[in-house]
Amino acid sequence: KIPTSPTPLLTITKLPGTATSTTSQGTISRLMIMLLLVILKVSDNTISNMTNGDGTNFQLNGSSTATFNIAGNTISNIQDTDPGDFNFTEGINVEVFDNAKAEITVANNNISQVPVGNGIYMQFAGGDNAGSIDITDNTISQITTEGNGIDLQFFDNFDSNTNINTTVNIARNNISDIQGTGINAFNKTPDNTIIVTVDQNTISNS
Repeated sequence: KIPTSPTPLLTITKLPGTATSTTSQGTISRLMIMLLLVILKVSDNTISNMTNGDGTNFQLNGSSTATFNIAGNTISNIQDTDPGDFNFTEGINVEVFDNAKAEITVANNNISQVPVGNGIYMQFAGGDNAGSIDITDNTISQITTEGNGIDLQFFDNFDSNTNINTTVNIARNNISDIQGTGINAFNKTPDNTIIVTVDQNTISNS
C-alpha cells in the first residue's frame, strides 16, 4: 500500500562531516531510485572534502514519482582529482530520466568551494519528468572553472507526446565568486514548456 501522507519514506539527516581521504560519491553517495513513489528528505548534513564525486547525487528513473526536499545542508570543497576520470562535480546534483517525475525543493543550503562544476545542477530528459522546482534561500560561492551557481538543463524528450511542462521558482539565493553564470537555465527543444521565475536573488563577482 502506498502511503498518501507527506511523511518522508526516506530521511537522510545530520550525517557527520567526511574525512579528507574520502574518495566516494559523497556522504550521501549516489542514490538510484526505481520505486513507484518516494518522498525523500535530505537535511542538516555536513559534506566536505570530497576528492572524486558530487556532494549529493540523486538519480530518478523508470516510472518513479518522487518528492525531494533538500534543505539546510552545508557542502564544501567538492572536486574530482582523479586524473583518469576527470569530470565536473556538483554540490547538489539531481537527474531525472525515462518516465520518472520529480517535485524538487532545494532550500537554505550553503554550498562553497567547487573548483570544477556547479553549485546546484539539475538535468531532465526522457518525458514529462519535471514537476514544480523551487530553489530558494541558498548561499552558493567559490564556484570556479566555468561552473555555474545554479544550472538547470531540460533536454530533448524521446516521446514527442510527453514533453516537459514545468514551473521553476528561483528566489532569494545569494550567489558570489562564480567563474561561469550565476543562474543558468537551458531548454533544448521548443516542444518543452518551461516557465522560470527568478526573483530577489543576489549575484556578485560572476
